[in-house]
Amino acid sequence: VPGQPVILNGHQVVFDAHPIPGSDGKAIVILHNVTEQKRAEEGLRKSEERYRLLFENARDAIFVLQDDRIRFPNRRLFEMFKFDRNRLSGISFFDLVHSEDRDMVVQRCQQGLKGEDDPGVFSFRMVNRFDEEMWVELNAVPIRWEGRPAVLNFVRDVTEKRRLEAHFHRSQRMASIGTLARGIAHEFNNLLMAIQANASLIGY
Repeated sequence: VPGQPVILNGHQVVFDAHPIPGSDGKAIVILHNVTEQKRAEEGLRKSEERYRLLFENARDAIFVLQDDRIRFPNRRLFEMFKFDRNRLSGISFFDLVHSEDRDMVVQRCQQGLKGEDDPGVFSFRMVNRFDEEMWVELNAVPIRWEGRPAVLNFVRDVTEKRRLEAHFHRSQRMASIGTLARGIAHEFNNLLMAIQANASLIGY
């Protein structure tokens, strides 16, 4: 079939046939070697498959932020915030940020979009579909998306990490208080012993 690749001597070729007027069905056949083109297309397809596999199975939620909206999200984002695609499409990203942290996040993201400052990595609180609070760590990278400024975001849920850190700090504080209390008790005990000794001498 003209235009469809065929194998000829180990090469992929396509051909065009042009009938020769008045030649009783004879035609001019032009062959095009498309072997390298097909190899490049197959390499691109495999590369896209590998990228999609990494993107969809990443530990972090990944998305592009543009016009306050979430673009091109991966599967982890929907799992983290418990939204389906239809619900998430009409929501501003900043609506998912905890109200007490929203101004800070808006400012850093807007600076990144304007190229005034690299947002970098920072932590703040977000809420999911059911208003459950979580701590996240966001790594934001300014990019251009469809010809316009945007921010590529990698969001990691660090709620458990923060909880363990808080527990560790509380344990440290309790240990410090315990050490201080033992020191005070020791000094108080020494003072009592001195008082008792003096009282004994006076009584004697």
